[in-house]
Amino acid sequence: MVATGHLQGIGADDHPLAVVSELWRADERLGGHLVELSVVHGAAFQGPWTLVAADRRAATVVAALRAGQVRCGSAAERPAVRTRTELLVMAQDGQSSLLDALEERGLDRTRASWWDCTGPGERGLVLVGPADALPPSWELGDWELGRALMGRWAEQEPSRRFLVATRPVAEPSRLVRQARRLLAEEGTVHVDAGSFLDGVSSARNDRFSLLRPLTWSMLESLAPAALVPGETELALGADAFQAELLDHPLPYLATNWQAPAALELPDHRIVAVEGAGGRVRLAFLGVLDPVLQTWVPGLGEAGVTLTDPVSSVQAVVDRLYAASEPPDVVVVLSTAGPQVHAALRRHLRGVDLVVGDPSLVGGRLDQAEWALRPQPPGEEGAPVGVGLDGLATVDLRLGAAGLVAVQARPVEVVPGLPVEPQITSAITSVRAEVYPPLDVPLVPAAQPDAPALAWTEAQWRLLVCEALRRATSADVVLLRELPAPSHVPGPLSELMAVEYLSMLDHLELHRVPGSKLKTVLDRSWGNVPVACGAQPGSDSPVLRGRSLESGRAYRLVTTDRTRATTALGQILEGVPASGPLDPRGVRTVLGPLGPPWTVRAATLAALREVREAAADPDEAVRGLLTAAASDKPPQWAVRLRGLSLSATRFQGADQGAFASIPETLATSPTSFTLSTAADLALERDEVALFWDLRYRQSYASLATAGSEVQESADDWRLSTSVELPSLSRRVLLTWKPYSELAFDSEHTPTTDELGLANPRQADLSLAVGAAAGATGPLSSLRLGAFASRDLARLLDKPTEWGGKAEVGTSTSLGWTTWTVTGEGSVYADTSVDDESDLRFKLLGTTKLAAPLARWLAVSLSAQGFLLQGRVPQTAVVDGSWQVGAALDASGVWAL
Repeated sequence: MVATGHLQGIGADDHPLAVVSELWRADERLGGHLVELSVVHGAAFQGPWTLVAADRRAATVVAALRAGQVRCGSAAERPAVRTRTELLVMAQDGQSSLLDALEERGLDRTRASWWDCTGPGERGLVLVGPADALPPSWELGDWELGRALMGRWAEQEPSRRFLVATRPVAEPSRLVRQARRLLAEEGTVHVDAGSFLDGVSSARNDRFSLLRPLTWSMLESLAPAALVPGETELALGADAFQAELLDHPLPYLATNWQAPAALELPDHRIVAVEGAGGRVRLAFLGVLDPVLQTWVPGLGEAGVTLTDPVSSVQAVVDRLYAASEPPDVVVVLSTAGPQVHAALRRHLRGVDLVVGDPSLVGGRLDQAEWALRPQPPGEEGAPVGVGLDGLATVDLRLGAAGLVAVQARPVEVVPGLPVEPQITSAITSVRAEVYPPLDVPLVPAAQPDAPALAWTEAQWRLLVCEALRRATSADVVLLRELPAPSHVPGPLSELMAVEYLSMLDHLELHRVPGSKLKTVLDRSWGNVPVACGAQPGSDSPVLRGRSLESGRAYRLVTTDRTRATTALGQILEGVPASGPLDPRGVRTVLGPLGPPWTVRAATLAALREVREAAADPDEAVRGLLTAAASDKPPQWAVRLRGLSLSATRFQGADQGAFASIPETLATSPTSFTLSTAADLALERDEVALFWDLRYRQSYASLATAGSEVQESADDWRLSTSVELPSLSRRVLLTWKPYSELAFDSEHTPTTDELGLANPRQADLSLAVGAAAGATGPLSSLRLGAFASRDLARLLDKPTEWGGKAEVGTSTSLGWTTWTVTGEGSVYADTSVDDESDLRFKLLGTTKLAAPLARWLAVSLSAQGFLLQGRVPQTAVVDGSWQVGAALDASGVWAL
């Protein structure tokens, strides 16, 4: 058998870049140092030749080869070193401590020819290759577009340029050519253990790769005997894959696959092979890793279930051996990883080989052989586990009693092997269209003073996370593990970045109540790998520099695959919606043009926006890494603490004859009841300053026929205040200076005992003092002194002085929130005190609210008002109180 598996399509070119680590070591220990090192997409390869654009742009190389106009001067020999896949060539001749150091590390010293060339428009090109021999063709289709490294090494002035030509291993064109060569041997069949096809496009959002049709053609050219669909085949779901099978009817099978009739796949396939010892019946079964059930959302949506691999395979194997003509050899092809393969080998009976575990293949493995004892069907005996990661041959030897020997040999596909010209030309044609538009700067070098260092996994994940937080205006972003360019040095272009962002993860928005967000963050700690906005596990989490507010709904952004493949799914299941009238607090995040936003699209959009808006784009992108949860960006917000309106008109019977009837609706007089309450503020919150403009009012009246209007509440207040967090000091609590200017009035004036109107309230006050930051249940606390002037009696009353305090608390009690607010003022004596003056007044409100929806709650409340006059006639302490139930609208909207 010739077996392939886990290739991940054409787009998964594997560039080892082994020379990068050697350059980093040389930079650490030599007198010289790297001045620059970066990946270049303006590179093309043909046999041993490498052509690179002097401006490093893919568009320059593509234009030159499309025109077929490359003119080169005389060749110059240059010192070089090489690895199996890379060639480092110095741009100038002479001794180099860098090459000496690399040779000491085991790289082969050699010489290479260097040509300075030009293309259309006299654009500069560099060609390196074997001595005194130019490439046989300058046609675009004869070249492979790829990547190179360019850098400068300084050990003396001026620094010296060098070029690293790097080639991928397991390149698809060479791999298919080798597979075809191996299949020419009699009695050889091709099988694949999944992920042969190209999957998701890195160039297009949420689409199949542009090279996927080519991989179908490559697969068809190998005339496979049995295939198992893997992650890349099923990337867009079972329906899309079945639609493709109509045009490409290849022998795909899946043993642990349950699906509707239209999506069914065979659970096995029998292939008869004529070998040297006669005809052999091979039975192939296929196992899909059950993790694909959650990893590929389109499977469950299409009604596909991936069942237990062991029981599913064993049932089919038992059926095959019970048939009139049982197979000679049973082979299981598997897309799964080590844990599933271990279970298959441990529990299956009657299976000879399990092929597919990539963890069993290492770079040093040349050949593995097994000599087997005869094994009657159904008896104890583990199958042979054959690792597969690329291309391999699996030779079977049968005796009279069945399979007696297995030999597996990985086939190394190295850059020196010949290509399949038609495949190479087709790949280059697609890349020539895709590469130039994406070959633009996106992400700067991780450390400008250390060019050989790549972005670490932690840095890359934080960068992507913060970019997504910016793109979606999220408070918190939680993500699964993300692939990182941890071996790619220097700046990253969009073309390089999208290779690591070409995932099918769709962004989701979950609205989490503030009372539950800390629980979500705590439970995510250690279970969800990537977080930004707030650090899971924090005792007192802050979001954008602001403490959590229990009554607010926060924006938590994640992805469908993060929710499905980590503990986050279960964590969020335990979080109720904001209220019973709200839909479940999750929705798919849509992109600017409508379709669901992917990690790729949103990250690119955010990073492009950051670069375009900054005078120094590189520093602006690096700045995302320092955007800690404690950072406090300026924010405008509208805060609604409460809003209610009630108006009732009652038309009574107004007939005195009904006065004795025991029915309230018949005896009550005509009346009109009106009550309103509002508390609305506009806020500006910055690191150094907090400012608000706040309007509060309450009014309640009852008007009955033949009687005067009775008011139980009539007050409105307009205020503006400033806090200065930059001047904070800690004394038990963190205190900051504040000042408030307020105007208190009423809608209608009160009346005295004679029914005459009193002057309408018009108090203007200025307060200064200290405000404490929110901590624990304490949401606000202000202590200060004030000066107040009654503008309605400006000539009669002097300025009043006093002290004041305001406090607010908020506590979550299960699914309810208990709040307490209080404010009080104490007044000093003046020379003209009278019955209208107060010594103190206290107003306290307690409320227990249960949310019905994100901005609506039903509440029970009690309010008390306590006062004392300032002159002997009013120097008694008295008060009023009220209780009630209400529907409250409240919320915070960031602008």
